[in-house]
Amino acid sequence: MVNLFKRSDVAVLFVLIGWAQRYDGTESIIGGHSYQNNNPGSNTEMAAFVSDSKGYYCCGIDGGNVDEPSLDVVFVARNVEHDNYATMGSSNR
Repeated sequence: MVNLFKRSDVAVLFVLIGWAQRYDGTESIIGGHSYQNNNPGSNTEMAAFVSDSKGYYCCGIDGGNVDEPSLDVVFVARNVEHDNYATMGSSNR
């Protein structure tokens, strides 16, 4: 059982991405900022959960270094049809 009140040294980064059903590169992204709206079929969020040749998932946030010993990333998107937010995926390192 997880102790929710125990101190943790894990940092959490919430990343707001555009809405899609699959994020496998086969469908356009809905919503989001102006770049997505102007390029719905050509942006890195389309393949957010497809790894690159090194096994990394970039999702438009690049592959830079993070000065955190432990980092969990939570991807959240707004479903414009139902006007709610949902967790689309998460990862940790």
